Amino acid sequence: MKSKNIFIHSAYNSFNLEAKRGLKSPESFGLDLFFTFREIFKKIKETNNLIISQDPFPEMPENSILIYIDLPRIETKKESFIRYLNKNNKSNNKIKLWLFEPHSIRANQYQFIENYHYMFSSIFTWSEDILKKFDNSKILFCPIINLERNKKNYSTLENTIKKELLTKEISISFIGSNKSSLYPLNGYHFRIYILASLFKLTNKIFIYGNGWNQAHILPFRPNIFKRLIEFLMPKINKLGIVMGLSKDKSKSIKSHHYSLCIENEIGSKGYITEKIFDVLKELRLPIVFKTDELFPDEFKEYIIEISKFSSIDLLVKYLSELYKSGEYFNKISSLNSLIEKSQLQEKIINSSVEAIIK
Repeated sequence: MKSKNIFIHSAYNSFNLEAKRGLKSPESFGLDLFFTFREIFKKIKETNNLIISQDPFPEMPENSILIYIDLPRIETKKESFIRYLNKNNKSNNKIKLWLFEPHSIRANQYQFIENYHYMFSSIFTWSEDILKKFDNSKILFCPIINLERNKKNYSTLENTIKKELLTKEISISFIGSNKSSLYPLNGYHFRIYILASLFKLTNKIFIYGNGWNQAHILPFRPNIFKRLIEFLMPKINKLGIVMGLSKDKSKSIKSHHYSLCIENEIGSKGYITEKIFDVLKELRLPIVFKTDELFPDEFKEYIIEISKFSSIDLLVKYLSELYKSGEYFNKISSLNSLIEKSQLQEKIINSSVEAIIK
């Protein structure tokens, strides 16, 4: 007999659809972030009734658990949420919240939590700010990463990597979309600056994603200062070689020596972007602005931090010398061994399941 009714609702409809499909047909999932969520859901389903709800306010029997993976847009639903939370708290139902996106992407849900965090049974987050602000046993550190990869023969690792690389000279990939909603964000502008600076020094910057074929990158809408911005901002063809949407993220990462992993927000303490682990599991080295204190220690030596270099010129020089000296392959070999024996993903899955069902 199943012990509990556990409802899952994500703010993202595509996630809800993928979660439903993945539970019915696990082989339909790739090795992306959905894999980790699917493994969490599968473990929960072993001993509980798991329901993926399209409705943000599902009707639940007493003693049920509802997990929100980010709150739905609450600008027009605030009062409905408060009523729903009150109603379920009285019915001995537990409402838990998994904060996934950073403050810059979903500011309204963080404002809601400021005032109503006490109404949730638990809040799962990567955010150090949240962890420290409330100093509450209900606030739990729960990053989501994915280190699962296709099994292959790594016995001739160096030769395998050289065959996979698109160029002999060092090349850097960036995988991400160029959307107007990102223009005001500090991480977005920093990313543009880094791409433009790197491309001046090495023309082997390969950009994958939608929206990069625009004439210019414009940070404001409406474009009140359009002429000034067009003059100041770099043209798109100076940022890198535009490859279009990546049909195979794994192949796009493996085709290059390094990958730029800068998120849309700088300064969200504790935020561990999944982009870093997407790169690490493919045995390539990620380039980030800076690693956070909460980042898993065992992987820190494989992360290249821009903040440690006084100029982009020195960063490029380091990247080139690392590869030419052969130390690059020593790092990759060591990384491969670490991933093979790492229990990090399993620990995160198990701790997440425990936090959800208790």
